[in-house]
Amino acid sequence: TENGWLIATDNMAYSIWSFALEGYAAYPAVVKRWVIPRGGGSEVRMDVLCEASKVACDDLVRTFAHMNGLPLHH
Repeated sequence: TENGWLIATDNMAYSIWSFALEGYAAYPAVVKRWVIPRGGGSEVRMDVLCEASKVACDDLVRTFAHMNGLPLHH
């Protein structure tokens, strides 16, 4: 656990799963981030499943996108 999240890594799939713990503003939510090799580098992808309020879920997506340097798509 880290900062209100249960973190699980899948090294074989280059992915990190982050599960919000009860008490976190965006609970219940899970964020999956994974890396895809691209040419000489890599690309980070992210999927989010959030069943909290729209405001809490939008904030969650912004926070994780910012942490990973990802653009926001609507």
